[in-house]
Amino acid sequence: MLLNRTPSAASRAGRALRVLVVLAALAGMVLVATGPVSAGLLPTGERTFQTNRLEPAYDAANPGQLGYFMEPAGQMNASPTAWAPIYVVVYPTGSTAATTFNCMHYGPNDDNCPSHGDTIAGFAATHEPDVYGNGVAGHDHVLDFPGGDDFNIAWEPVVVLFTSKDAANEHLLSDDRILQLQSEGEVKVFPLAAKTFLCAIVPGRIYDMATPVPNG
Repeated sequence: MLLNRTPSAASRAGRALRVLVVLAALAGMVLVATGPVSAGLLPTGERTFQTNRLEPAYDAANPGQLGYFMEPAGQMNASPTAWAPIYVVVYPTGSTAATTFNCMHYGPNDDNCPSHGDTIAGFAATHEPDVYGNGVAGHDHVLDFPGGDDFNIAWEPVVVLFTSKDAANEHLLSDDRILQLQSEGEVKVFPLAAKTFLCAIVPGRIYDMATPVPNG
């Protein structure tokens, strides 16, 4: 005999999340639920929701607009024809660009984005020691949201490093500005093709529901 069962809240949430991922990754139809916010309210840090990882990011085509991207666990890299850049802009200790970054770095093994914070900080110190030799304050993610020219289903991380401490006092919130400063020699960019991953832009309520990852 079949029993009538009412799906649990967790089950319904799981199905809804899977629908969001499919829509966002394949059709780019999920809208970002946040806009510009004050410095004191900036979201920061890596979170998990079920088996997915979420982080804040800036919309490269709309400077100052914040949203969130979600990377499902265990995904394979997509074809290079589907790649788009996600700029990882790294700020040294002492930068006046902002007090809160998408990911904060406090020192070795003390980072609120532990899946990659130490790696990014080490990369910066190795490639631009005169700027980052005394430490890294944190980094931001800058990418095109749905509707942008560079929105796609897979993202190639491009590390952006300042070539002087003075230049690092500017908060870079758009891909146009990053590319302009690259042409002027104020920043260097380092594409990391081997780290390309799939992700979706999701509403802020998913990030709010997610669990902060302990610093590590």
